Amino acid sequence: MNEYIVFGGYPEVITTQKIKDKKIILKLIIKTYIEKDIINFLKVENVSGFNNLIKILSSQIGNLVNVSELSNTVNLANNTLSKYLDILVGTYL
Repeated sequence: MNEYIVFGGYPEVITTQKIKDKKIILKLIIKTYIEKDIINFLKVENVSGFNNLIKILSSQIGNLVNVSELSNTVNLANNTLSKYLDILVGTYL
Protein backbone atom coordinates (compact mmCIF):
# COMPACT_ATOMS: atom_id res chain seq x y z
CA MET A 1 0.00 0.00 0.00
CA ASN A 2 2.81 2.43 0.87
CA GLU A 3 4.45 1.83 -2.49
CA TYR A 4 1.15 2.52 -4.26
CA ILE A 5 0.76 5.79 -2.35
CA VAL A 6 4.28 6.90 -3.28
CA PHE A 7 4.41 5.72 -6.90
CA GLY A 8 0.77 5.66 -7.99
CA GLY A 9 -0.99 3.16 -10.20
CA TYR A 10 0.57 3.34 -13.66
CA PRO A 11 0.81 -0.29 -14.83
CA GLU A 12 4.46 -0.11 -15.88
CA VAL A 13 5.43 1.42 -12.54
CA ILE A 14 3.48 -1.21 -10.57
CA THR A 15 5.07 -4.12 -12.44
CA THR A 16 8.60 -2.74 -12.12
CA GLN A 17 10.44 -4.16 -9.11
CA LYS A 18 13.33 -1.77 -8.43
CA ILE A 19 12.53 1.58 -6.85
CA LYS A 20 15.25 3.27 -8.90
CA ASP A 21 13.57 2.04 -12.09
CA LYS A 22 10.14 3.17 -10.85
CA LYS A 23 11.51 6.70 -10.37
CA ILE A 24 12.99 6.72 -13.87
CA ILE A 25 9.70 5.57 -15.40
CA LEU A 26 7.74 8.24 -13.52
CA LYS A 27 10.17 10.93 -14.66
CA LEU A 28 9.74 9.80 -18.26
CA ILE A 29 5.95 9.82 -17.92
CA ILE A 30 6.00 13.35 -16.50
CA LYS A 31 8.45 14.55 -19.15
CA THR A 32 6.34 13.09 -21.95
CA TYR A 33 3.15 14.54 -20.49
CA ILE A 34 4.63 18.01 -20.09
CA GLU A 35 6.44 18.09 -23.43
CA LYS A 36 3.90 16.48 -25.72
CA ASP A 37 0.54 17.11 -24.12
CA ILE A 38 1.01 20.51 -22.53
CA ILE A 39 3.86 22.35 -24.26
CA ASN A 40 3.05 21.29 -27.82
CA PHE A 41 -0.74 21.16 -27.61
CA LEU A 42 -1.20 24.38 -25.64
CA LYS A 43 1.59 26.23 -27.48
CA VAL A 44 3.85 27.17 -24.57
CA GLU A 45 6.41 29.60 -26.03
CA ASN A 46 9.00 29.68 -23.25
CA VAL A 47 9.63 26.02 -22.45
CA SER A 48 12.53 26.61 -20.05
CA GLY A 49 10.52 29.25 -18.18
CA PHE A 50 7.56 26.87 -17.98
CA ASN A 51 9.77 24.05 -16.66
CA ASN A 52 11.40 26.40 -14.13
CA LEU A 53 7.96 27.46 -12.97
CA ILE A 54 6.99 23.83 -12.37
CA LYS A 55 10.20 23.24 -10.39
CA ILE A 56 9.68 26.33 -8.24
CA LEU A 57 6.03 25.53 -7.59
CA SER A 58 6.79 21.91 -6.71
CA SER A 59 9.25 23.07 -4.07
CA GLN A 60 6.58 25.35 -2.57
CA ILE A 61 3.71 22.87 -2.29
CA GLY A 62 1.25 23.99 0.37
CA ASN A 63 2.38 27.62 0.35
CA LEU A 64 0.51 30.62 -0.97
CA VAL A 65 1.54 31.78 -4.43
CA ASN A 66 2.69 35.37 -4.81
CA VAL A 67 2.49 36.06 -8.54
CA SER A 68 4.81 39.09 -8.47
CA GLU A 69 7.47 37.27 -6.48
CA LEU A 70 7.12 34.18 -8.65
CA SER A 71 7.34 36.31 -11.79
CA ASN A 72 10.65 37.77 -10.61
CA THR A 73 12.01 34.40 -9.52
CA VAL A 74 11.20 32.64 -12.79
CA ASN A 75 11.91 35.74 -14.88
CA LEU A 76 8.57 35.72 -16.71
CA ALA A 77 6.20 38.59 -17.41
CA ASN A 78 3.12 38.63 -15.18
CA ASN A 79 0.74 37.92 -18.06
CA THR A 80 2.87 34.99 -19.27
CA LEU A 81 3.11 33.66 -15.74
CA SER A 82 -0.67 33.93 -15.33
CA LYS A 83 -1.17 32.04 -18.60
CA TYR A 84 1.20 29.28 -17.48
CA LEU A 85 -0.50 29.05 -14.08
CA ASP A 86 -3.87 28.74 -15.83
CA ILE A 87 -2.44 25.91 -17.95
CA LEU A 88 -1.14 24.11 -14.86
CA VAL A 89 -4.46 24.51 -13.05
CA GLY A 90 -6.46 23.50 -16.12
CA THR A 91 -4.40 20.34 -16.63
CA TYR A 92 -4.39 19.46 -12.91
CA LEU A 93 -0.62 19.56 -12.83
